[in-house]
Amino acid sequence: MGAYSAVIATEEAKTAPDESVIEATRAAQNRLAREREGLRSSDREQIAAARTRYAELAREVMAGLA
Repeated sequence: MGAYSAVIATEEAKTAPDESVIEATRAAQNRLAREREGLRSSDREQIAAARTRYAELAREVMAGLA
C-alpha cells in the first residue's frame, strides 16, 4: 500500500530515523501483500471488502503522518 511507502520515506528522511518504525511498516506491507495474493478476482464481495478495508487503513496511516 502506498501509504506505507510514504511512512517509510518520511521516516528515512529524518536525521535520526527510527528503524523500528521502518521495520514495523515493512512488516505491515508484507502482511498486506500476502493478503492480496489470497484474494480471488472472481469474488466480488471479497474484493469490495478488501478495498473498503484498505481505504480505511490508508486514511489511518496517512493521518499518522499529518
